Amino acid sequence: MGLEKDQEITIGLTLSSFLIAVAVAFLSLMALQDVGASNSHNELFGVIGLFSLLTSALIIDSILDHANFNFLRRIRFLNGGYTLFCLLVAGINAGIIYFYRFQEGIQLFTPSSPITTISMIFTLAFTFLKLMTKDDKHTFAPALLLTYSLAFFGKDQFFTLSNGGLLVMSILFFPVLLIIDKIASDV
Repeated sequence: MGLEKDQEITIGLTLSSFLIAVAVAFLSLMALQDVGASNSHNELFGVIGLFSLLTSALIIDSILDHANFNFLRRIRFLNGGYTLFCLLVAGINAGIIYFYRFQEGIQLFTPSSPITTISMIFTLAFTFLKLMTKDDKHTFAPALLLTYSLAFFGKDQFFTLSNGGLLVMSILFFPVLLIIDKIASDV
């Protein structure tokens, strides 16, 4: 026995609201940690908050996929409110990386932190585009996993633009080409 479409939407929106509350709680716990405190706590709080927020957004994205919303229709959905929601989720995802690395004492947006800066920019872009495209065929999941891995485990001092940063940028650029192709076919 399956669920009716209205029941699926109600359950999806309820789960989404709950997951946003979980994300807020765990990201608040992350913010309460002292600078220089145990990174294991920050990693745990950050990962739970990040995945709660992202899961919430993916549930809403799935509902819009089933309703056959393409890129242009999503831009106009709720008078642009959905687009702002997607930007907010993407910004929070990038902000989690920023906050985590800031607590480690990393100075961001400087030539000495290219990996963190690059991964934040790509996390913002990949998250936003994942939520704005229909049926992305799992293009974004590996790309986001790569940017999260670089952000949380990459060491900036090993990747300057001269000794590997350009390689990392070119590896991250490949999913961008796939995304551009996806958006072009979605419109």
